[in-house]
Amino acid sequence: RLNHEAIAIFTELGLQGDLALAWNNEGQVHKHLGQLDSALVYYRRSLRLCEANDDTLGKATAWYNLSDIAARQGRRAEAFTDGWRSLALATQVRNKVRVSEALLQLSDLHEQYGRPDSALAYFKFYHQYGDSLNAVNRTEALAIQQARLGAEVKDLRIRNLQNERSLQRARTWG
Repeated sequence: RLNHEAIAIFTELGLQGDLALAWNNEGQVHKHLGQLDSALVYYRRSLRLCEANDDTLGKATAWYNLSDIAARQGRRAEAFTDGWRSLALATQVRNKVRVSEALLQLSDLHEQYGRPDSALAYFKFYHQYGDSLNAVNRTEALAIQQARLGAEVKDLRIRNLQNERSLQRARTWG
């Protein structure tokens, strides 16, 4: 219900990016209710808006969802094509989450359609990518912590200098 209100507002205000996201969300609702044909309609609407606005990340998301629906409906060739499109676009914009999801999707598709070697290859890529993503996240978190500690050390040094100055003044007066 709220998503329908959001769609109406975004349509009225001409907020294309938000509208594309709302259409995608509506597709998710229908997909989880098992209404795959309806989900397909909303994902396609989202894709059209993303294409019109040259939203590469949005297109990657839409193609991922279209691949999922095609797989659930047994449309093998479409499922693979849409999955590869999602991976290509996610790689283009270097969105780690979308790349990871697309790799796992392609692994699952190969597994579903009896290609265990390809499924394993994509799963290895997914796992390696996930490991590198985790390493990057840990490195970034460590850098943030080091910066915070560096700032705290600097603050402590300043307070120490202020205290020394106060002691020096007290000695001068005393």
